[in-house]
Amino acid sequence: MNTYKIIGGDGQEYGPADAATIRAWVAEGRIDGNTRVQVVGSAEWKLASAFPELGVEVPASPAPAPQPRKSPGVTQQTSPASNPVRSVVYVLVCMAAGLALVVAVAIFTRGNFQDTETASPPVPQVVPPVAVLPAPVHSPELPDLKAAEAGDAEAQCRLGDSYAKGTGVTRNYATAAKWYRKAAEQGQTQAQFELGKLYAQGIGVVRDDAEAAKWYRLAGERGHVFAQHFLGHLYASGRGLETEYLEAPDPQPPAPVKSTPTQQNFRGDYAEAARWWRKAADQGDSAAQSDLGWLYGSGLGVERNYAESAAWYRKSAEQGNVNGQHWLGHCYLSGNGVAKDEKEAFKWFLAAAKNGNNAAQGDLGRMYAAGSGVEQNSAEAIKWFRQAAEAGFPSALNGFAWMLATSPNASLRDGALALKFAEKAVTGTRRKNAGYLDTLAAAHAEMGDFEKAVAVQKEAIALLQDAASKQDYTSRLSLYEAKSPYREPANK
Repeated sequence: MNTYKIIGGDGQEYGPADAATIRAWVAEGRIDGNTRVQVVGSAEWKLASAFPELGVEVPASPAPAPQPRKSPGVTQQTSPASNPVRSVVYVLVCMAAGLALVVAVAIFTRGNFQDTETASPPVPQVVPPVAVLPAPVHSPELPDLKAAEAGDAEAQCRLGDSYAKGTGVTRNYATAAKWYRKAAEQGQTQAQFELGKLYAQGIGVVRDDAEAAKWYRLAGERGHVFAQHFLGHLYASGRGLETEYLEAPDPQPPAPVKSTPTQQNFRGDYAEAARWWRKAADQGDSAAQSDLGWLYGSGLGVERNYAESAAWYRKSAEQGNVNGQHWLGHCYLSGNGVAKDEKEAFKWFLAAAKNGNNAAQGDLGRMYAAGSGVEQNSAEAIKWFRQAAEAGFPSALNGFAWMLATSPNASLRDGALALKFAEKAVTGTRRKNAGYLDTLAAAHAEMGDFEKAVAVQKEAIALLQDAASKQDYTSRLSLYEAKSPYREPANK
């Protein structure tokens, strides 16, 4: 199953994400046919419309730009001044045409005429008054308009979709919200879900978590699986949107964000998250199954139960969900909820890694490097570590750099490459992560620059709070002061 990366409207790269997630983004109006998409593993970027599985409409070809008219065979404009009679006629015609235009504009705009810039000389262009009027709110070609205005909830929802996606009309999220609301208030389930998404993201309406939860709940109570799933995320994280866990989720809820006085903070209500994720998981939603597995493994909102966690991860993984595959691999690697089995762990890490999960790619690199669950293979280890690191996530960058700098296997060490990736990880975290600074120090030591290694290691130690970590880091500092690099124990 392919995974994809996209270039967003802000020019940033997002993903990887599976086709289901991309289709959800398409439904939200965040992706259209002109969005640039890349299949993970390919170097080529294409229009989203080139991938039928993403459900994106083929963008309409722009109308050709109007070309200036020319009389056949005329290559040079004749100046009216070359003939006195023609000059007089020309001036009179121009004066009459100008007066007629002014009168027409004044009548058309009822006195609201505004000056506009003209094009560059020598031929001034006058914009017809109709061109500066605002576009009509509705397109007469929208097939659902009459039915929607007559109160048909299904037509209202489809009209909301048209404005949200820009199908047959200029995209306008505020108008989309208006039509979704009309349909939602009549109990149209899909419109309730779509309106909830707009409130959760603050698109077309003021962001309001309470309103998002209200509409998600109404849709979820009628069995809308995505509404159930998104409501679970709203309670767990405050975002209300499906997210891809690229690393182990932090068991501590994120710090609260500023919200409007009308907003209700649902952050950290894991019991409610578990209730709604279970509803979606029971309907077979693979992402909700993975999320529920995480709750059972973390003991958040439910009593910790590793067997239950592994069971939900397995259901998700067997449907091809990359997060479920990745975390089932960790269950087998640690022996939590299942019998410890490094070969099974390798199997699930490989499945997730091939589908673009960067954390699984890093885990696969570690297994190849250590010969854990698979025959030791330095080339494969470097290949998978590099794929994880090139996604730009600091943890993947750091993991790759640490192996390159400290591996007891000389064929895996590369000081220059370790330094490159370690510096990226440290820069990405603004030199506030002691572990990443520890890796950077090890990379400097591997390069033989012990003066920098000592300075960076001291910087890392200054960030530590617990005594055990300080002792561990200080042991490496002593090595660098003695001009010796650090090597991981061979059995670690």
